[in-house]
Amino acid sequence: MKQSDRSAQSKEKLIDTALELFSLKGYTGTTVKDIAKEAGVTDGLIYHYFSSKEELLHAVLAKHNFLEDVQHILQFHDELPVDQTLYRLGKRLLELMVNKSSFVILVFGEAQRNEMMAGKLEKLINEGVVALSRFLEKRAQNGEIKQIDQQSLSRHFIGSLFIYFMTYGKSRTEIEHKLYLETTIQALCEGIKTS
Repeated sequence: MKQSDRSAQSKEKLIDTALELFSLKGYTGTTVKDIAKEAGVTDGLIYHYFSSKEELLHAVLAKHNFLEDVQHILQFHDELPVDQTLYRLGKRLLELMVNKSSFVILVFGEAQRNEMMAGKLEKLINEGVVALSRFLEKRAQNGEIKQIDQQSLSRHFIGSLFIYFMTYGKSRTEIEHKLYLETTIQALCEGIKTS
C-alpha cells in the first residue's frame, strides 16, 4: 500500500473515531488523548493531520453530513411526481440518520451546548432547506403544486423527519418508517398539489 493511501486511511480513521467519541462523551468531554487512544495512535499523529480538536470536528461535519445526498436526490429525479421524489428523499434521510446516528446525536446534542455547533447545524439545515425549496419552487412554477412559501414547507418536511428520528426512528422497523413517510407525504401533498 502506498504511503499516501495509508495516510488517507489514518486520517479517515481519526475522523470516524472522533465522531464516535464526540457523540458518546460530547465534544468538550472528549480529549485529543481520548481520540488517539481509541484510534491506537499517538497524539502527535492527530496534530499531523489536524491543527486542533476543532479542526477535527470540522472534518467530522464535512465527511458525515447529508447535504450531498439531499442535493443528489432533488437534482436527478425531475421526471418523478413530487410525492415520489419527497418519498425518496425522506427514505434516504431516514436511512442516513439510522446509519449515521452518531452524527445526528453529536450535532443535535452539541448544538444545545455549543454556539459554534449550533451555527453549523443551522447552516447544514438551511442548505438542505434551500435545496428542497428550489426543487419545490420548480414544481410550483410548472403547476404541479401550489405557489406557497416553499422554504417554510421545506423546513417543515426536514424538521419533521429529524423529530421523528430523534423520538422514534432508532427503535422502529423499516415498515414503520415506510408507513410514517407515506402518511406524512400523503398529508403534505394533499395540501400542496394543485389537482
